[in-house]
Amino acid sequence: LWGHAVFQCPYCHGWEMQDRAWGYLARAGQEAHLVPFALQLRAWTDRVTVFTAGELEVADEARRQLAAAGVGLETAPVRRLIARGQTLAAVELAGGAQIACDALFHHPPQRQVEVVRALGVAVDADGFVQVDPGTRATSVPGVSAAGDLTSRMQAAIVAAASGMHAAAMLNLDLTVERVTSSAAPTSSTPS
Repeated sequence: LWGHAVFQCPYCHGWEMQDRAWGYLARAGQEAHLVPFALQLRAWTDRVTVFTAGELEVADEARRQLAAAGVGLETAPVRRLIARGQTLAAVELAGGAQIACDALFHHPPQRQVEVVRALGVAVDADGFVQVDPGTRATSVPGVSAAGDLTSRMQAAIVAAASGMHAAAMLNLDLTVERVTSSAAPTSSTPS
């Protein structure tokens, strides 16, 4: 269902799925993002349900904000997704209740490929490579990173822009290194 009815980004898939029943499957560690993301989804539809799957505690203030915005909240564990082919129909909860859902948004943790893990660069709690925002440099000297492995904002245009940024900064570093290492030392002694 990923890419057909289960998505990460409403900006990428929201327009095509607007005015339908949407869900947000939140996971532990996403408490701070739960309300803002759920409210963001309301820009495309007035039928939004947050599913916590029993993985996180929703604070009373967050519950009030969701309710005030007309966002449903289901805290029971999710048993399964009910689909017909690549079309999502509902989210079934552990107790058997089925909540209508045409599009489900989820932000799984980032898993890095072996080459990234082998480099030993620092990653955040969600698995994204940490970079200096000004230079795109990682925690490993000489290694820069860009694109989806560094950001929750995973879109081709963002990846291309951060790649161009990283390339420009690497080029600057290499140019400065070349120029400073090849500059002939000057003598202050008169000839």
